[in-house]
Amino acid sequence: MTAPRLDGSKRQTVVDRNASMSLMASKSRQLCLLGLVLVSCIVNGIYWSSVLVGDRWGDVELSLPSLSGLSSSSVSTLASTLARPATPWSVFYNVYLPLRNATHALTIVEEQLEQMSSSYGATRPGFAPVTVHVNTIGDPIGAEMVRQYCAAHTNLHCVHMQHYADGNFEDVTLSRVHQFCRNAEMDDTPSHDPVVIYLHSKGTYHPSEMNDRWRRFMTSAAMGEECLEFQGLPDRDTPDIAPPHLSSTDNPQCNVCGFMFYPIWTPFFPGNVWTAKCSYIRKLMPPQVFKKQSDSTADKAVALMREGRFTMNLLSPYLEEGGYLGRERFADEHWVGSHPSLVPCDLAPRPQLMKWVHPRLRKKFGAPPFKWSLAPRHGINEDWLFLQGIKKKYRLVADPDWRHREFFLLPGALWKWITWYDAVPPDSSYVWKWFPDGLEWLKRAQTLGTQGLLTYLTHDTYLHPPDEPSRVHPFQIATTDKRGEPVRTFFYHIQIPVKNVHKAVFRRVVYERLEAIGYLSPGATVFFNTVGDASVLDVEKLKESCEEIYGLNCVNMEQLDAGMDIKTMSRVYDFCRIHSSLRVGYVHTLGGTERSSTPRNEERLLQTKAIATNLCWKSTQADCDVCSLKTTSRNPIWGADAVGNRKKVSKRRRNFKTLQTASSQPDPIPAIWTASCAYIASLDSPNDFASKTAQVNWSLSQTSGQRWILSDNSANRCKVEVETVAKLAQLAKNKQRALKLWRARQKSTTADEEVGTVEH
Repeated sequence: MTAPRLDGSKRQTVVDRNASMSLMASKSRQLCLLGLVLVSCIVNGIYWSSVLVGDRWGDVELSLPSLSGLSSSSVSTLASTLARPATPWSVFYNVYLPLRNATHALTIVEEQLEQMSSSYGATRPGFAPVTVHVNTIGDPIGAEMVRQYCAAHTNLHCVHMQHYADGNFEDVTLSRVHQFCRNAEMDDTPSHDPVVIYLHSKGTYHPSEMNDRWRRFMTSAAMGEECLEFQGLPDRDTPDIAPPHLSSTDNPQCNVCGFMFYPIWTPFFPGNVWTAKCSYIRKLMPPQVFKKQSDSTADKAVALMREGRFTMNLLSPYLEEGGYLGRERFADEHWVGSHPSLVPCDLAPRPQLMKWVHPRLRKKFGAPPFKWSLAPRHGINEDWLFLQGIKKKYRLVADPDWRHREFFLLPGALWKWITWYDAVPPDSSYVWKWFPDGLEWLKRAQTLGTQGLLTYLTHDTYLHPPDEPSRVHPFQIATTDKRGEPVRTFFYHIQIPVKNVHKAVFRRVVYERLEAIGYLSPGATVFFNTVGDASVLDVEKLKESCEEIYGLNCVNMEQLDAGMDIKTMSRVYDFCRIHSSLRVGYVHTLGGTERSSTPRNEERLLQTKAIATNLCWKSTQADCDVCSLKTTSRNPIWGADAVGNRKKVSKRRRNFKTLQTASSQPDPIPAIWTASCAYIASLDSPNDFASKTAQVNWSLSQTSGQRWILSDNSANRCKVEVETVAKLAQLAKNKQRALKLWRARQKSTTADEEVGTVEH
């Protein structure tokens, strides 16, 4: 078909119209170019003014498009981009490039930039390209390649902040995040609370399939809609389920979101990729300051553990590859969760990290779809990061005595929050309902205040009471009696049963052991701790009975709500560091495991009698380091062989026929003993030994207190025969009864004489 012919007038009209439209388009392009020139001048003016003033962050490169050679379509696209509002979030990207074989690292960076470019954070409709602030570390040539990769994505506006030499860590970029939020304009409305996304090129330092999977999960979560909007998507098939530790009346606003949140041992996001609100980030101390503080608090925490204020049995402080204490580079991962006002949320519906990222485990368990929730959404009894012995470990966590001062649970977390920020979490925080004993710790915090709670956690109020600074040290006792004999000192750990306690029976068990000490070691000093329900045992009545009935000087050190025998053994250790020339005895009751008239109680009573005899006290340091009854237990606690390190104990001759040396076979560890203070002072502190035991085999930490006394495998042991103890105990008891009868007769005779005198 031929086109319709137009006459001259109509043709001219069309031409004029086209010319007019071309002229308008030309003027439009000119205006766009003029606008771009103005923007370029303004931005360059800002840039050079910052250079002249001296930008403290170093060289910042602003990538501006060239204005020459732009087509009309490119100009239109650029103009529409500049007209769109900026995204409410900014990305900070830490890139590590090894100096050797950087090819694989660049492949990882290119893939991660592609993932960022296709994410919700970079493609949200109606917004300009997201700004990506990049720091590069390591290979300077690779840094130029990163710029080129970034420029290839039109919805990423990359700003290369600075290049650092190899040896720097993530804190250089985290510092930029913190500075950005400190300088951001904010008000009290949520719409004016800038959001920051922190990413890093995980896998460029340690390339592996596991790290590749891990990085993809973390990047997808941090750049996804749910984390950026800090709420779940409304079109999910299943409704959001509140975590069990949050009631229906709680409505906390999440302020940090990531792939997976961990609340145990320290609050953090494994892998350290997250999205956060600036209102929260600006509360944190600067990352490089935090790194120094974290190193310092780690040293203080270990010192407090050795002093007996904390236990470290859930995890070992000596496994530095785990970064549990947050030393050095691990502080970067702990930084974002370090403030007590943290309200975390995450997307991983399953807590065990290895089941997500480990190739073999992921094939077995699969990867469920992301689901946003406030965190932690799972209870403490989930497996989290622990791969072996989950049920056994959490049976220990369920024990209030075992967890009472565990640093890697709430006691340590509270200590760190107060040390770093002089604050504890608000009443609405997850920590009070998630951790065991959380509500009890909340009451202490409300009653004592932050500094009072800090004193409760770290200060030894028995040895150093804050209200009596001039008081004589309680362990500064007389070392000899009136006859010049060394004073006998015992430490008694009284563990009150948690449940099913028959008060009268338990009290009889406690008093029987004091009676045995009284008639075999009259005049001795007994320092005792009570652990558990204070209503079961009247401490004042116990002290009166010690003095009036058994002839002992009993001193109550502390009444503890919970705790293990290692607490009293720490007191033994403190005592022996002062009195290295003395000997000391240790006795205990184990709460619900002992009942009057049972074989276990009869054996413990016989052990108490053995260590109270002269046989265990007349030995010199050279003769005997540890003295105890020759065990008859059917279920003894074994020594070093139980930890997998069986060693033979040396044989030595004894000066007493009734003392037997340890044989070449491993001996059960005594539950009740006397020991030379010089030997005890040479050992690690009881808590330190427990932590080292947990490092080898954490399941032994519940009995580490009993194992401590023979933690030196070369200890010179001596054991008392059962028959000898029975004879000596009977003789001492008969002597004690005769002495009491004589005193009663003397008192009666004196009374009769006084009556006769009055009558006369």
